[in-house]
Amino acid sequence: MIEVARRLLEGVRKCPTDLDAIFSRLDIERCEVDPEMLISGELRRSDQGFVIACSPHEPSRRRRFTIAHELGHAVFEKTRPYVPHHGRELESICDRIATEILVPRDELRAMIHQPITLREVARIAAIFEASLTTTALRCVEFFDLIVGQYDAPDLDWLFTPMGIAQGPIRVQIASLLKEHAITERGEIEYPVQIGRDHHQVMYVQWRSTGRHGRKLVLLTTHSDKPSLPDTNWTPQDEESPALIPPARRRMVPAMRSAEDQAATGAGAPIALALS
Repeated sequence: MIEVARRLLEGVRKCPTDLDAIFSRLDIERCEVDPEMLISGELRRSDQGFVIACSPHEPSRRRRFTIAHELGHAVFEKTRPYVPHHGRELESICDRIATEILVPRDELRAMIHQPITLREVARIAAIFEASLTTTALRCVEFFDLIVGQYDAPDLDWLFTPMGIAQGPIRVQIASLLKEHAITERGEIEYPVQIGRDHHQVMYVQWRSTGRHGRKLVLLTTHSDKPSLPDTNWTPQDEESPALIPPARRRMVPAMRSAEDQAATGAGAPIALALS
């Protein structure tokens, strides 16, 4: 997936990625808005190749993810018959390709400033014209962060660094957010157990993603100072990527996403191993 994205991005303007510049490489004639579309988007065949159709009801950054996702489908359509062309695994792969296209790893590493907080994630998301959630999920690949989505009264999903059990974290973060996350954005200072005898102060930060009261959640070691003005954050432009949970997309006759299953678990206090 990384190599596919790199080849597609050769010579293409990034930050934000010029998606139109990739079209000709995949025989895509154009991207059009279909006012009758009830799903996020789809890849349609045309006489000369493909057309990407998008819903008119999606925010601009969400639509960019939809277009990038359909670029992934076009890659697979051009390599038939040796690869799958439908199913949950394919949708997940196209989501990964979309993320690689929208937030290229080399550019992300060059631009991001540590410490990583939701304020910094919002700044990077604005640069790449990607959603807050897509950008946060990208950051968790390279940094010791925990990212989730809260939809009262529970977490829809949670991503943790490898080696950290989700069960205990899910229960305690959900409990904290149920009590405190009644505003569109905020932060809770929280002592986290590291190993057997050491506790470290960490911060549970959240921001609205602009739809149905859902909030993106980040657990990090630095305060975000959410009371300060933040011009990079516009919740109406934010939406979760298709990765979590996947939007219903299809390519005629059948290329539809399947829903991810939320992780479950319960247990002891949070215990992290931070580098």
